[in-house]
Amino acid sequence: MSDDWDVYFTHVDDKPASMLLDLDIEAPIPGMSIMAYVTLDFLDPDENGMSKRGEYDKLMEIEDALVPALTHETCMFVGRCTTGGQRDFFFYMDNAKGVEDKVEAVMAKFDEYAWDMGLVEEPGWDTYLEFLYPDEQGMDTIWNNRVRRQLAENGDNMAAPREIDHWLFFPSAADREAFVSEVKAENFRVKNVDDNPEKPFGLLAQRDDAPDDIDDVTWPLRELAGAHGGTYDGWGCSVVKGSE
Repeated sequence: MSDDWDVYFTHVDDKPASMLLDLDIEAPIPGMSIMAYVTLDFLDPDENGMSKRGEYDKLMEIEDALVPALTHETCMFVGRCTTGGQRDFFFYMDNAKGVEDKVEAVMAKFDEYAWDMGLVEEPGWDTYLEFLYPDEQGMDTIWNNRVRRQLAENGDNMAAPREIDHWLFFPSAADREAFVSEVKAENFRVKNVDDNPEKPFGLLAQRDDAPDDIDDVTWPLRELAGAHGGTYDGWGCSVVKGSE
């Protein structure tokens, strides 16, 4: 497993869902064509079908037992989905010999839990690429969360509004100006940035917002930039502590 794991929230069958996955996999991996899933039923899910705090430690204990029992050089744990009062663990492997016995041995230690498992021939890694892996908006949330984690590590009060810098790049000056004419209507202050020879039509857009609310800011900026052929390249801000 890589170190590039992250989580994002979405909906599955119109129900809230949490996805945890390894983002650093060049899928599909040739030869590892069997997908195994293990489905665990929660004992007492909350009203949204997610785990309650009181059950969290037990669920992590199960995960910490199940994942090492199955993973090896040619069996990879790629992620899990939590939704509807259940948690699904997903693995890809070259062969399924002994997998069911290993799962049964682990789950025998947690006999208060109902569970199920299955094996699917899936050379295209459809579950990982089309179900677990985030779409563009999901990736936007992941990048935002990474910046927010850095702010939190520095004691930031993320509910406090402050000037936030957003960086964007465009294929031409005309595309940039078309974007500017629209984004100014959303109270952004803008500065052209032309000092990058590889991305000559850059733009710095600034507005006062709270990092807590940044998902509602970055996704519209990405969409608007894309409509003008541009790309959104991220955001940053100063740390604000206390109740400033």
